[in-house]
Amino acid sequence: MRSSDEEQQKDAERCISWGSQSVPTVSLSTSQERWHNTIVQHTNVYGGKNQQGREKPWNNISAEDFMSYLALVVYMGGMNMKASALTDYWRRSRIYSVPLPAEIMSCSKFLTITNALHLSNPQDDEENEKKKGTAAYDRLGKIKPLYDNIRDACRTFSSKSEHLHRLEDGGIQGEKGLSYESVMLGTGYKLYVDNFYTSPMLFRDLLYKKIWACGTIRPNRIGFPKTITNRLPRNAPRGSMRWLKEDELLFLEWKDSREVLMCSTFHKAYKGDTVQRRLKNKDGQWSQVHVPIPCAVLDYNRLMGGVDLSDALIGYYKVLHKTRKWYRTFFFHFVDIAVVNALILHQHLARARNEKPLTQKEFRETLVLELAGLESRTAASQASNDACHNLTYITDDSTAGRRKCKLCLQKTPVMCALCFLPKRDRYND
Repeated sequence: MRSSDEEQQKDAERCISWGSQSVPTVSLSTSQERWHNTIVQHTNVYGGKNQQGREKPWNNISAEDFMSYLALVVYMGGMNMKASALTDYWRRSRIYSVPLPAEIMSCSKFLTITNALHLSNPQDDEENEKKKGTAAYDRLGKIKPLYDNIRDACRTFSSKSEHLHRLEDGGIQGEKGLSYESVMLGTGYKLYVDNFYTSPMLFRDLLYKKIWACGTIRPNRIGFPKTITNRLPRNAPRGSMRWLKEDELLFLEWKDSREVLMCSTFHKAYKGDTVQRRLKNKDGQWSQVHVPIPCAVLDYNRLMGGVDLSDALIGYYKVLHKTRKWYRTFFFHFVDIAVVNALILHQHLARARNEKPLTQKEFRETLVLELAGLESRTAASQASNDACHNLTYITDDSTAGRRKCKLCLQKTPVMCALCFLPKRDRYND
């Protein structure tokens, strides 16, 4: 959901004041702190149930184990190496040898957690399965705890802006479809959604609740006008538009580089707005021209840009693993969303402090080390190494005799006296 600049600045100041936690860890944990404990608890119950009667008993995993597991999941999504099997990350051959996965967790433990990963309480699943075929059956039951946590977090940290856009696409249909049920909100909002959610029935119900809506729409949606009268021809020039009004619903067709179909309950068809486009004339020369654009398309592009950016960032590094369980596919996708949201928050915080933000690759690399708890060991190792040096000025004049530091490559007036005296006691005893 969109925040005003003032509200975002307050959020940034609140996050910055949280202490010594580094930005990636803070960013990933702000949405909800209890969801991973819920998954750990349900995974232990499910794993223990599956191991009953087997020779090797189930060993409960801890929250630290789960964070290390997440580190490997994110790590595998950022690796250019497309392993044919997960076990390839632990192979010691010259081709596949990568030391980090084995340092974080053993292969057998990673596969054990993957096979036992469970988002809901197995006892609740059994009760829900008894209701299958009835109206009381919850088809989203196996992702409901995580889904509820994310929804509650969105409600807790959402802004008070009147403009909203959808969280993310889904694929499981309820009685009226997940696309319908996931956007039923309070009142007084202007909601922008993509064509997964847009339907005339949803927009009419939202309008009844005093929620105005706008979004792209698929022509095969139930309720979409089937008339072919006055439709745009295929060779229509850019900027051409047609519209149809059905009670409070505006259906709009606009020609850009391709056909754009929109539906809105609060926009006018056209208010004289234009947008620049590069077009090739009959002589083959490119030129900038102004073409008409409906205000619904203009507002949609302006307010949905962040969602398109999020989708693009997720596409670069997907953590998705192949799995036979549909709810685990949702879990890996939730991880994708969480990492990208954390990246966007980190970039905002960095700009608020006039710092250069990390790239997505750098952010993911740092995040992997923090989730695995490796950054503290690195910092401790560096601190111990620093303690073994005795710094002294090269000359009495700090402006002369400077040397280049091997670590930062900057010139400095100090050096380590011990590094040039191999037989000297390193601790100055």
